[in-house]
Amino acid sequence: LEMAVQALENFIAEWKPKYRKVMESLENTDNLLTFYQFSYQI
Repeated sequence: LEMAVQALENFIAEWKPKYRKVMESLENTDNLLTFYQFSYQI
């Protein structure tokens, strides 16, 4: 889980200068993705 969080933070940091609004929305999705049932590999 820690690796996934770090990967998301890196992704946001890389793309935020170009797509600020989209990346800001990704930063605020802590509870949003819990509604989806992803396989364990993801």
